[in-house]
Order: sequence, then C-alpha cells, then structure tokens
Amino acid sequence: MSKYRLFLFFLILFSCAVFGQDSIYFRRNIPPASCKIIHIMKNVVTYQPQTDTSAGAVLTIPIFYIHYVVLNGGARIEFKEQTSPDSLNKNTIYAKRSAFKMELPLIIPCKISLSYERYLGRRNSIELTAGWVSNYLSLIRNGLCGADNGYNFNGQYFAIGSKLIASSVSKNGVASAGHVMQGYYLKPEFNLSFIRSFDYGVWEVQDWSGFFPRSGAQVERYKTTNIAFLLNQGYQVVTRNNAVFDFYLGFGVAFKNHKLLSVSTYPDESWALTTVTYFNHAKQELQSYLSEKFVKVSPAVQVGIRIGFLTGSVKKIKKKQ
Repeated sequence: MSKYRLFLFFLILFSCAVFGQDSIYFRRNIPPASCKIIHIMKNVVTYQPQTDTSAGAVLTIPIFYIHYVVLNGGARIEFKEQTSPDSLNKNTIYAKRSAFKMELPLIIPCKISLSYERYLGRRNSIELTAGWVSNYLSLIRNGLCGADNGYNFNGQYFAIGSKLIASSVSKNGVASAGHVMQGYYLKPEFNLSFIRSFDYGVWEVQDWSGFFPRSGAQVERYKTTNIAFLLNQGYQVVTRNNAVFDFYLGFGVAFKNHKLLSVSTYPDESWALTTVTYFNHAKQELQSYLSEKFVKVSPAVQVGIRIGFLTGSVKKIKKKQ
C-alpha cells in the first residue's frame, strides 16, 4: 500500500509539471502561435516561440497585430483594437473565477473534504470547506491514527479561509502566472470540528485483601468540539484544461472542549482499581490537523493536497492600462 501512495504522489507531481503552452491569436490571417509569453507591455508583447527553429529566441510583436493571448492556466487577455502600431493599448483579462476541489484521499491521512473557492478580485479569494475525519480513512493503522491501537474517532469539520494570492496575473504586465487563481498564497483559516472518539484499554482490580486480581476491557467515549485558527501557505496550479492542484501547509492554535460521555463499569466497591492501561500511547492525534490529545489548548499543524477543476463561465476579471 505504501508503494501505491508513493505512486499517487509522484503522479500528481508529474501532472502539475505538464502545463499547456501560452498562445497568441492574431487579428490578421495568421495561425495562432504556441509560445512562452515573457512580458505583456503597453504596446508590445515579448515571447519565446516553441518551435525547433526558433526555440530560445526572444521576439517582440506590436499589440496592434494581436487579438488576444491565452496563458497556460486558461486566462485570456484580450486587447482592444488599435488605430496604429504605436498607439497605447487597453486590455481586459477573462477567466473562470470558481473552483471545486477535493482533499486527495489516501495521501493525507484521516480526512476527506470538498472545497469551493471563489475569486473576488484584487488577488483575493474566499474558500469554504466541509469534510469528514476518521482514522478508517487512513492507510496508517497505528500511532497517530490508531485504528489498530485502540483509539478510534470520527466526525465532521468545517472551515472558511480568505486567500491572498501573491503571484497571480501581474498588474505590471508580466505574465507571472497563467490564471488569476494560480500562484503562491497566504490563507488565514477558521476551522470548526465535532469529533466523537473511543479510547480503549484494560483495567485491573483486586479485592481489599490483595488477592484474586481481575481484569476487563476499558472503554472511554468522548465528544469533543474543536475551534482552530490557522495560517496556511501554499501554491495552487491551474492548467490549460481547467484542472486545479492545491498544495498547502498551515500552522496555528486549537482550542478543545472534551466531554466524557461514558466509561466502562468496574466491579463493585469490594474491589480496588489498581491500573488502567490504554492501548494507544500517542500524545498527539491527527484529525483535520495534528494537535495534542486531551488538552484544552494545543498547537495545530495541517498539510494537504487538493485536486479539482475550474467551473462557471469565462468572465471579465479586470482591466489593465
């Protein structure tokens, strides 16, 4: 199974590395050109052709001859028709502004989720997430996830975050990314989760004389409400065919409210409880994030990979002068 997870991981990395080329569409009867766009300036575009004869060369063409360009992430920059090659240009960016994503199963332990992201403009977007956590979602069956070590949990979590995208389609004319939702980002996030957990072990008792020891199963059932504030940093890739890959890592603090619902019954008072031995000895738990177990306040760390697709119609994003 570990080989399977490793294969999935490298398959995703390979998919993210294979992007479509930029394209230039001309106003005259000239076929579109596949290229790498370097700069989009006020009246010219510089680019590198992706042909065997011109590979590596940097060319410049007046925007007067260009209708629009399509960047590798699918964003389209359309140019207003000019009266002469020397006149200044006004152009508009068009792109899809919404994405649905899913937490990649089996790669990140113990959780699966669905997310909706909406680009709001000015390099900002909002993201809503709802998910389910359970140690039975993980290939890791012991330690932090503990399904085979006597600590089982399941529950739901909800998160809302606001992204600041640092390397979106640039305002200064540099095509630094192929889509307005692509690039490095920071995302403050509020996370709310409701978890039910079962902690298993063995109790041992003896009578007051010290003889006749007995033992039995120890089961403690908890209900926990968690509130976490996290700061995520990550990189999101948008490909030419509207696929989305989101890699992120977050740090923050979690506040926990544990409530003991039930505990296994010991023998009557003629017996003295001597020890309770729990099967799972991990001090941390890995649910929607990694945190300390059975404490009120804990540091929190999360990591994830989400895959998805752009949705909605292609709309105007902003104008560039």
